[in-house]
Amino acid sequence: AFLFLVILILVSCKKIDPRRTIKIKTDNVTEIQYTSSTARGTLVDAGEDGVDQYGHCWSKTEAPDISGEHTALGSRKSSGDFTSKLENLDPGTRYYVRAYASKGGTEEYGDLVSFTTPAAELPTVSTDEVTSVKMNSAVCSGNVVSDNGYPVLTRGICWNKSGDPVIDDNVTESGNGLGNFTGNLSGLEENTTYYARAFASNQVGINYGNQISFKTTTLPTLNTLEINNVQPGSADCIGYVTDEGGTPVLVRGICWNTSPGPNLDDPHTENGEGSGEFTGSLIYLAMATQYYVRAYATNENGTNYGEERIFVTSFQDPRDNNIYPVVKIGDQYWMAKNLDAGTFILKDSLQADNGVIEKYCYNNDEDNCAIYGGIYTWEEMAQYVNAESTQGVCPSGWHLPSDDEWKHLEMSLGMSQQSADSMNFRGTDEGGKLKLDGTQYWLDPNSGATNESGFSALPAGYIDVPNKKFYGLGEYTTYWTTTWNTEFDVYYRKLDYTTGKIGRISGYAGNGTPVRCIKN
Repeated sequence: AFLFLVILILVSCKKIDPRRTIKIKTDNVTEIQYTSSTARGTLVDAGEDGVDQYGHCWSKTEAPDISGEHTALGSRKSSGDFTSKLENLDPGTRYYVRAYASKGGTEEYGDLVSFTTPAAELPTVSTDEVTSVKMNSAVCSGNVVSDNGYPVLTRGICWNKSGDPVIDDNVTESGNGLGNFTGNLSGLEENTTYYARAFASNQVGINYGNQISFKTTTLPTLNTLEINNVQPGSADCIGYVTDEGGTPVLVRGICWNTSPGPNLDDPHTENGEGSGEFTGSLIYLAMATQYYVRAYATNENGTNYGEERIFVTSFQDPRDNNIYPVVKIGDQYWMAKNLDAGTFILKDSLQADNGVIEKYCYNNDEDNCAIYGGIYTWEEMAQYVNAESTQGVCPSGWHLPSDDEWKHLEMSLGMSQQSADSMNFRGTDEGGKLKLDGTQYWLDPNSGATNESGFSALPAGYIDVPNKKFYGLGEYTTYWTTTWNTEFDVYYRKLDYTTGKIGRISGYAGNGTPVRCIKN
């Protein structure tokens, strides 16, 4: 009986001893950052066979479990402390966390602990100014005023052409830390508006300063205006700087040459600085010569040029110092005014081979010679030399035009070879291109007159020498050539107020016409 009692007591004591269960504790949360923290826990008891998994779970609600964010630190059989790294948190947010341990699909959770991540504190940065703006570059300065508790990792300048630039746009980095810095903006397009902002980053993220706009510079913009006061050896040209290009014009002026595209390697003037109108005086020019001229302006970016203009210097006859404007038509240089050379004689006198150039003036009025030029019989015009393109009454370096040279002039103005070879009035508007336009000198309607060529023909009329009468002032003009048609008739050209065509006619060489000289 006693033995039975002892056995019964032993059996009863064994049933009273329970199995060990899992016990988990949530400790504090430390190292709380903007986007991460460290959660601590204690596995108080791993149970009889240990745990399959343990760690921490967390959420923004008060009942976090392993169906949401959690760490998984693996299996474990011993008790002890452990930590979990909680990442990808939102700054300035309250979180709830619990330690957990699981075995066979059953979880045990520790007490609920809460913590709050600090509010995001980006660096404080300002965009100061943009300086040294050029055609393709600029310098922008910034200042990191405060890192707000977290070291500045990068800083710099970003820019674009549309506004609100970010680091995905053009960017230059300028070290790290607090204080002033500059960024060199390169690869810019000239004459273009850009937007720039300073930026700085810390572990919280990137912050931007205020936006500044600026416009890159360019070459000056200017025009070459009219050419005035054309003389045998000089002329004046007007230029106008309309835009300095965003940086001051340092020098401006006029450059010229006898070939196209004059530049600063050629003769040039210097006419001050800045924008606006200016005049350059071209000197030491050759007489009766075509020049190409351009205004120029220079700023720190370089030199730009205005439109190219062309002019021909005038000619001064050394025999009497009369000055004649000159025009280039095709490849020929013609006087743009009728010759007024020689001694004035009355219509009752005959021009003679006496070694003296003699001229008639319309209606015996010498003032008409100053306007319309002298009038010469063919022989007096040729100075009694019967030869094509002879010098005649023209100054040295010039000669009288032949019929073929007149044809060359006419075809340069657009006349066909067939028309040029025909007689009487022919062509279309070539005569109009030679006549001075308007009705100050020509009678109305002065048909077709445009003076497009610059020849500036006036209606000088002619003299019927045998009958001692003048005809045609205001109505027409005629010009002898050096080319004979018959024994008594010479080819001449006629321009009339009623047509824009040119007459090719032959007439009596004893009559007198004005003279136009052509350069050798």
